[in-house]
Amino acid sequence: MAETYEMMASFADELAAHGLRHVCISPGSRSTALALTFARHPDIEHWVHHDERSAAFFALGIAKTTGAATAIITTSGTAAAELLPAMVEARFGRVPLLALTADRPPALRGTGANQTIDQVELYGTSAKWFHDAPLAAVTDRARTRALAARAWGEAMTGPPGPVHVNFPFDEPLMPPAELPAQTDRGRTTTWTAPSQRPDEASLRDLADDLGAKRGVLIAGPLSDHSAATAIADLARATGFPILADPLSGLRTGDHDLDYVIAHYDALAQAGFLNVNAPEVAVRFGAVPTSKAINTWLRAS
Repeated sequence: MAETYEMMASFADELAAHGLRHVCISPGSRSTALALTFARHPDIEHWVHHDERSAAFFALGIAKTTGAATAIITTSGTAAAELLPAMVEARFGRVPLLALTADRPPALRGTGANQTIDQVELYGTSAKWFHDAPLAAVTDRARTRALAARAWGEAMTGPPGPVHVNFPFDEPLMPPAELPAQTDRGRTTTWTAPSQRPDEASLRDLADDLGAKRGVLIAGPLSDHSAATAIADLARATGFPILADPLSGLRTGDHDLDYVIAHYDALAQAGFLNVNAPEVAVRFGAVPTSKAINTWLRAS
C-alpha cells in the first residue's frame, strides 16, 4: 500500500508543478489515496463536497474563473457517473477540468463486485482525453509524473477541455503509518500551456489582409481572457466593431472598449444588422451564444 501513496504523491506534485491550485473532493473509501494525497499537498487548496455533482460544477466555476485546470476526485461506481453533466459543459465551454476517479482493480471489473461499474471512457466524447492508469505495483514515479504532465497538457492545450484519468486501487486502502513526502526530485517540467493570444506580427498581417473590407469581429466564449487586448488592437487597426458575447470577457476590462458592442441583440431585433451584412467576419473563441448573431451570420 505504501507504493500506492508514493505514486499518488508524485502525481499530485507534478500537477502542482504545472499550476494546479484547486481540487474538489467527494470522499469515498476507494478514493482514499487520492483524497488524502491531494488534501495534504501544500500548494493545492482542497474543497470537500459530499455531492459529486455539486463538486463538479463548483470545480467548473473555479476553472472558468482562473483559466487553469481544476481537479475533481470521486470514489468508484456511480459516484464517478455524477460528473458527466459538468464534463459535457466543460467540453462545449472549453473549460479545463481533471476528473480523477477511483476504481476497483481490473480483476474485479465485470464480476458484479460492489461499487463497480464500467468506468473506462465513462464520459465518452465529452472527455478530450482518457487514460486508464495502471495499478501502483506495475508503474513507477517517472511514469506517474509523465501521466500527470500529459493530463495537464491535454486539459490546457487550446481549445481547453475536460480530461479523465481513472485510477484502480487495490486493498488495503488505508495509508501506511508514515505518508510519503509530497515533493521529490526529478520533477517533469517538459510541458507548459501555450499562449492562445495572437502575436503582434500575425495581427498586423491579418489587418493588412482584411484591407478596406467591411467586416466584423466576433468574440465568442473565450477560455483565454488575456486575448482581449489583442482583439481590441485588431479592431482598432481594421476599424471593425467587436460583437462581444457575454462569455467572452471583452465587455468589461482594461483593454480598449471603443470598438466593443455589448448589446448587439438590440441591433439585431431592430433590423440594423440585416441591412449591414459584413464582407468578412473573424471569430475568436467558441460559437457565440446569441441566436440572433448566429442567424445573421448564416444569412450573410
